[in-house]
Amino acid sequence: MLIVEDDPALQKFYQELLADPRLRDKFQGVLTKSAEEALKSLNRRTPDIVILDWLLPGKSGMTVPTSGFSGLRWRSWLL
Repeated sequence: MLIVEDDPALQKFYQELLADPRLRDKFQGVLTKSAEEALKSLNRRTPDIVILDWLLPGKSGMTVPTSGFSGLRWRSWLL
């Protein structure tokens, strides 16, 4: 799971969610703060699900799904 969120309050929420033992056993999560960090993470690994904030500093979150990752298969996107 890749979560892209720049809001500190929501980052804390997602960190607590990912630390929950009920989810930790089912999902390996990565939390990033920008579209650029998300793209770097996607170059390393294809997640099963991406939770993506639209309004990010720098590049918009909407640029991530259309950034030309040929060969990657997206299973789920939550925008």
